Parts: sequence; structure tokens; C-alpha cells
Amino acid sequence: MVAAKSDAYDNFSYLNYAYPQTHPDRMGSLAHLFGMDPAPVDNCRVLELGCGDGANLLPLAVIAPESEFVGIDRAKTPIANGQAMIQVLELTNIKLLELDLTALPDALGQFDYIIAHGLYSWIPAQIRDAMLALCRSRLNPHGVAYISYNAYPGCHLRAIVRDAMRFHTSAINDPRERVAQGRSLIKWLAEAHSDDSPYQVVLKEFSEHLQNKNEAAVFHDDLADINSPVYFHEFITHAGQHGLQFLSEAVYFDSTEYNFRPAVAEALRELGRQTPISKEQYLDLIEGRTFRQTLLCHHEHKLDRSLRPELVKDFLLRSQARPVSSEINLEANVVEKFESPHRAAISTGFPLVKAALLHLGEIYPSSASFEGLMEVGRQRLGRLFNTEDAAGGQDKLAEVLMKAYAANVVELHLHEPKLINGPSESPRASALARLQAQKDGLCTSLLHDTIKFEDFLARQLIILLDGTHDREALRQELLKSVEANTGPNSKEAAEQKAELLQRSPDKLEQKLVELAKLAFLIE
Repeated sequence: MVAAKSDAYDNFSYLNYAYPQTHPDRMGSLAHLFGMDPAPVDNCRVLELGCGDGANLLPLAVIAPESEFVGIDRAKTPIANGQAMIQVLELTNIKLLELDLTALPDALGQFDYIIAHGLYSWIPAQIRDAMLALCRSRLNPHGVAYISYNAYPGCHLRAIVRDAMRFHTSAINDPRERVAQGRSLIKWLAEAHSDDSPYQVVLKEFSEHLQNKNEAAVFHDDLADINSPVYFHEFITHAGQHGLQFLSEAVYFDSTEYNFRPAVAEALRELGRQTPISKEQYLDLIEGRTFRQTLLCHHEHKLDRSLRPELVKDFLLRSQARPVSSEINLEANVVEKFESPHRAAISTGFPLVKAALLHLGEIYPSSASFEGLMEVGRQRLGRLFNTEDAAGGQDKLAEVLMKAYAANVVELHLHEPKLINGPSESPRASALARLQAQKDGLCTSLLHDTIKFEDFLARQLIILLDGTHDREALRQELLKSVEANTGPNSKEAAEQKAELLQRSPDKLEQKLVELAKLAFLIE
């Protein structure tokens, strides 16, 4: 992230992560869905503005060695930390530069994807102009820019808390003390009354949020000198002034009306058919949205927002959804409900769709092609796969899968990382994940998710997954790690060793399966 005062990020480091919504595959898939011809993940150029230590770019550089990644940031310390990681990993397709976005050298050229996460609302107005101008001038014709920003109307409520914290801590210079005092104030205000007035409810919700939020994020986000939310329509107008137009939200589900009452949903759908920008703004007003993650493209494109079902056939499909029923019935017209871990759900009685969703849940985190799902359906349904399925099944399957995508039950992708969905004889994790496990346990999966591994043995297991250890070797090395970490004669070492010996190899196999399902194991 880049601040108006760059030394703030040198003196108090902002924790950076991998953000799945910024993945070029996510952006490229949405661009393709709306009629563009985006660059493939395996052969693209990506620029991140305000990249920090490169935590978001490094995993992309690992999975796409033929692509090129450039990150810039004004803060010296995080750039140096990221460059050290690049050197350790021996990556040649990524560079992190200590640069201001207003001084981007012409020699860096054009990019297929530009990422600006947590930047727009925290920089002066003239720099916001420069950032959008850069997105226009440095974005290839079919390129996509991701920009996140604080949004109204939700941030009107957030401003109450921010203003109170800044007033209360205005005379405090130490960043950590400012955060501590700011949190304490909001907690005090939230508990000042015993009633549940709307004001108290807001304060209690924000107090709980602040207590759980990382202190660096509180300091740089909530206590920053500049924090300028905008309405969505204002942001799109600003982008239009620089030759850019709204493509989509980075999470397509955020632009849908699935969570609303039927009459409201229908009104939003009709509004979307007429004026998509107005629909998006009314969604914010209904949801009280505080934050947006918007994709932009050149204004010359004539976008097709109809989500034609046949487009599903162009994609790879991935889903964590599992049937609610313990024993699924694949018979026609027997409705089964499929639900994802984040509570998104879809119900269907169509046999091919049930077979397809069942298969996707079983092979997760791997993906399947549309043709592959049709074949799985034929095999799985057996006698239930009739001539009617063969004749119209493809169209029906495509239609329901597109609805499942809009409902956030199925993901559409153009790129498949080289992961495996089950442990091999000598399992292997990426060099980046093994390095992160040694550092702080915040590890990035091959699906660009950040997972915090708190357990010592889980972290040690990831470190050991270099492809040279079979199960027995892993068990022996874990035993050595316990002794090295706690001392060979300590009570803690004895307890951990006893547990490891008692519960392995089943426990070890369970952990390896879990890592595979979390997309940490590679071919």
C-alpha cells in the first residue's frame, strides 16, 4: 500500500497478503465472460501499484513462470523485504521497485493486468487522477484494471468511528499507542449505554471489528490522514474521465440480486438490463456497502453482460459445494440442494447437474472442463442418462451451471494451477509455501488463498514437503523437529512426541489430505 507519507509504511509495516480477487485468472475470466479477449495467465504482464513487500505478486510469479510481474511502492523497507524473498526463491520473472506511481518509467511498457488494492481512497485527489491516467495509458487494449476503494453509504457510519478515534488520538505520536487508545475509546463509547439504540448498535459492531483487526491495518486504514470514500457512481464517473469503463465487480456475486426479496430482485434485474451502473449503486444503497473491488477496462469495448449459458463451455469449473443430503438421489425431478462452505446454495432436480456438482465437490480443488462434466454425467448416471439428456442435456447443464456461477456456487476459470487434489507418495508443496511456513505460518495456496497455520507440527510438515520424503521419513523428521523446538528432555517434547507416535500414520495422512484440499500440494 502507498500512503501520502511514504515513511509511515517504513516505520510501521502493513501486513500484506495474497488477495484472490486480484488474481489475473479472476480478472481475465470475467473479461472473457463479457466479450473481451484477455491475455492468458501463463503469458501476461501484471503491474501492482502499492505492492508493499510483494506478498500478492510473489505467489503469482511462482505459478506462472512465463509471465512477468512488476510491483512498485514508495516505501523502502517493504520493497527490500520483498526483494530478499525473490532472491531466496530465485525468481526471474518478478521485480519490485521503489517508485512513485507518478514516475513510472516508459521502459516498463504496457500491462495486461493492473492491480491497485487499498490505494485509491488513501491518496490525494491529484494522485488518484494520476493513477487512473496510468491505468488508461499502460493498460493493453484488452487489459483489465482492479481498483479497490472505500465506498458510501456504509462509510458514512464508519466515518463516525474514524473521526472519534482521530480526535481522541490526535496528540499521540506512537502508532501502536494510537491504535490501542483508538480501540479503547470506541469500546468505551459502545459500552457507555445499556440500551440498544441504532447508534449503540453501530458502535458495538465497529468496536468488535476493530478489536479483531490487525493493528497496522487500523493505523494505516482507519487512522490515516487521508481516507476518502466515494459513491460507486462517482468512482465510475472519475474512471470515465480517463477513458475507462466499468467491467464488473471482482467478485461477480457482489453484483447479483440473489439475497433479496423477489420483488426487489426483479426490480434490480430490470434496472440492470437498462442501466448497469444504476443497479450497482442501488445495490450499495441496499447493502450499506463500505468497500468495493471494481474491474475497469478501456471504454471502447462493447461489453455483453447477458451471461450467455453457452459461454460456460469455454471455462474450467471448480466448486466446493456438497449435497446437503447424506445420500444423494440422481433420479430426475428429485430436487437436491448443494451448499458451499460460505453458505451459497443451489437446488436442482436435473440429473446431469447433480452428477456434475457431485463430481466437482469430490475433485476439489481441481477443476473440470464442461466436456469432462458431460462425460462424468454419462458414466455416473448410467441407465438414468437417456436420449433426452443426450439431446438437450448440454444446453440444460450449461444453463444451470451459469446460474450456479452467478449464485457463487461454481467458479469459472481459464487457468488451472499445477495442483493435485490428493497426496502423492512423496508430497511436495511450493517453495514459497515452505518458506512462508518457516517465517510466520501465513502461507499462500495455489489458489491464491492465505491460510494461517498456527499449529507447530502443521507448519513443520509444510516445511518438509519438498518432494523427497515418503510417509515414514516425514514422521521421523517431525519427531526431530519436536525435539529441536522444545528440547529432547522437556515435558512438552515428550507430550508432542507421544501424540505424534500414537496418532500417526493416520494423523499424518489426514493432515496431508487436508493440505491437498487446501490447494497446497503440487505435481
